[in-house]
Amino acid sequence: MPLEKKIEEFLRDVRWVISTSEKPSPKEFNTVVKFLLFLVFAAGVIQFIFYIANVYMTEYLLGPTTTYALSPTQEAVAVASSLGAIFAVLIYIMIKFG
Repeated sequence: MPLEKKIEEFLRDVRWVISTSEKPSPKEFNTVVKFLLFLVFAAGVIQFIFYIANVYMTEYLLGPTTTYALSPTQEAVAVASSLGAIFAVLIYIMIKFG
């Protein structure tokens, strides 16, 4: 099955799920938005901690003349957690207003 056909079917299914879902109450919506914002904050904190840890470990192991860059694994974890939280917020808002 071609990729375009899979994407079209996925979008069709997403629209169907959104159209059949119930609208959340304002209290539920506010609670979920606060939780999703907390996830975004936590992703940022994790990203910051990885960066600071990398700076200190690099300086300790290699001396102060090195550049400060994240390892590929640290970058992947930070980006994946940030993107996951952002997509969760966007999907929930799309369902709320869809």
